[in-house]
Amino acid sequence: MMILLLCILLHSVSSLNIRIDGDNGIDSIECLTEQPQSSCQSLKYVADTINNTGNLTIEIISPTLSLQGSVIFTDINGLTINGQGTIISCSNESMLYGNSGIVFDTCSNVKLNSFTIEHCGLLYKNEQKYCRRQSILFYNSKNFSISKVNFSDNNGYGLVFYDSSNGSIQHNVFENNGIKHSDLSIDEESNATGGGLHILQYNLYNNIIGIYANQFINNSATTIGGALYMDLHSCANFNLYITASNFIGNKAETAGGAIGFIVHQIYCHYNGTIPFGYSISTSSCNIINNMAKFGGGVAIQIVHYEYHYDITKVKQFFFRFCNFTGNKAMASSAVDINSRSQNVYQYLKTVMIFQNCCFNKNMAEADNNQQDLRGKLFKATLYATDAYIYFVTKISFVNNTGTALFVVNSRVRMSHRAQIRFFNNTGDQGGAIFLADDSIMTFEKHSLSLINISNNKALIGGAIYIQSLIKLHEGPCFLFQPHDGIKFHFTSNNATSGFGHDIFASTLQNCVKLYGGNATTLFKAGKMGKFEFSSWIPPPVATAPVNLSINEKKLVPYPGIPYNVTITQKDEFDNNVTNLQLFPLSATLQNVHNLSLKIDITYSIADNYIIVFKGTVGDTATLLLQTTEYSARKLFNITLYHCPPGYIFHIDTCQCNSNYYYGISGRLENYAAVIDGGLWAGYIGDKFATADCVTSLCDYHNSKGNNRHEDHVLPLNYSLLNKGVAGPWVTVGQENKMAREARSDFGHTLFT
Repeated sequence: MMILLLCILLHSVSSLNIRIDGDNGIDSIECLTEQPQSSCQSLKYVADTINNTGNLTIEIISPTLSLQGSVIFTDINGLTINGQGTIISCSNESMLYGNSGIVFDTCSNVKLNSFTIEHCGLLYKNEQKYCRRQSILFYNSKNFSISKVNFSDNNGYGLVFYDSSNGSIQHNVFENNGIKHSDLSIDEESNATGGGLHILQYNLYNNIIGIYANQFINNSATTIGGALYMDLHSCANFNLYITASNFIGNKAETAGGAIGFIVHQIYCHYNGTIPFGYSISTSSCNIINNMAKFGGGVAIQIVHYEYHYDITKVKQFFFRFCNFTGNKAMASSAVDINSRSQNVYQYLKTVMIFQNCCFNKNMAEADNNQQDLRGKLFKATLYATDAYIYFVTKISFVNNTGTALFVVNSRVRMSHRAQIRFFNNTGDQGGAIFLADDSIMTFEKHSLSLINISNNKALIGGAIYIQSLIKLHEGPCFLFQPHDGIKFHFTSNNATSGFGHDIFASTLQNCVKLYGGNATTLFKAGKMGKFEFSSWIPPPVATAPVNLSINEKKLVPYPGIPYNVTITQKDEFDNNVTNLQLFPLSATLQNVHNLSLKIDITYSIADNYIIVFKGTVGDTATLLLQTTEYSARKLFNITLYHCPPGYIFHIDTCQCNSNYYYGISGRLENYAAVIDGGLWAGYIGDKFATADCVTSLCDYHNSKGNNRHEDHVLPLNYSLLNKGVAGPWVTVGQENKMAREARSDFGHTLFT
């Protein structure tokens, strides 16, 4: 009878107002039919009782309200919940975080106002399409408004929109939301990422969501998007506006400490019309002290590119008047843009626009000593691969650790009158800018742009590092369509290697081919714009080596003993490269006549290249030395020489043997032989020999108590034995042969 009465009531009134008092209310039909005289006690009772209706207003009048279980509103058109500052809590005596929350399923025109929801984490599943934890979920709903709601300390997400469209989220606080504990299965764990706000947009219909004046503080995700995570299918027609919001202290384990965007692949059914595309706009926002491995502030991953339709769609991410400050990551501290799949058809249609943005004190902390990450990480502030970057008006990168702008196979375009400032940034390769894999910088016609680069530091290329396809000398010049209205101003940049203080380029030949002249005139003729350097001494611009040379025409190394080759390298400006570790060499053998000859190990110290050959004395071959990633190369003839003093040949190497030579007690780490004090060591003809030292020959003396035993070192090259330490030519034995001798007197003498 009461249910029938309720049905009659719902159909007889145009609107229904219900009060909820968590302290004094009673869940009964009277609280639904005798308003305002009575109040209900719980939201769950109202949601379970009233569905498929409209124009429902719920006023929560108690200061606190306990929320237990799943509160699901279904198919309601026109629902308002006013909290008046109420704290809605899902905790109970047995657990801090309850499996409870609120769901709006297929609802429209929903308004939430003025309450706090905390310690919730409803695990909600719907037809295998959705399975996540959150405090509030909008599922397949539309036209919503959420204002002055505090999502605090919830297990999972604070707020989720699944295929829900056209709404506003304003003046809310998302704080300390994330996975606290989970009873999900292993298969479900991948979805339980947690965070502040999650938007999943898969349908084709037009959708506009506005996020205005919200605070995202200390939220966390196990994968991507600590504060805000948007999951978008490539077919979706979607506009998202984020304005005047702060993202502070959020964290993601993988990417996007504050904000994470992913565009997924889906087979599109367009029904004759092609959607507009998607536009994500972030304006007047502060993104501060967030953390992730990649994209400490923001991560954008475009993992699908649909050629047949996408090339006509607008796809853009727009950051306007945004501050990126103090964000941290292993690789890309402020922004990480990964559009790798887009270059399949050579289209870069997703535009990343930055206008009047500041990047300050962000820190990339890559640790290449970690075995699993060695050689795989880079340090950058703004990183982009396969993307179109558009800088508008004023952009500044100041005091960042990691190359400020790091782009791979991307285009960076400067607007008319753009002013780009790079100050006091520190990177490994290029303190301010790193361009790789055909990345280029372009400018608008007749524009007046200033790129001011000062006080930046890196190992090579203190300001700019340009990595090209050296071996082929192919690809575009790193500057395209510049003119004399474009100015690059360099001041006090520092390459700690001393090489390329302002600019380092793998090669400049592609620019020479485009603009004419030579490497030097490129920066003086004005065809690539105006380049203002502090000084031409030391050279501000350098390239990788193009020439290798040594003083020796033929190399005569010993088998198994390090052979030192002094290398001279010169770049395209004819500058000397004195540190071989900047441009590592590789060594290979050609024309080997005996298979026993091989290279055992190579290494470099300063301009010395050390090679250890193994083989048989007399083996010959041609040695090819070349820079591993660059074009410099040189061929040398080599012949393995007989073993030096104190060594005997064994199998394929020269070995020091104290049993073979009298008085040879061992060898040092550099393979030099050690002889006992008071011994004679020298050559009789071409044969090395040792013996007790005759006093008259070795000028032996034992005065003033200096009678002591010392070891002395023989050099590898016996021709040095006569330099300053050898005695005169003397007659040895009855054969009357001339011998060169090394004296080992008492007193300290090193034969090195």
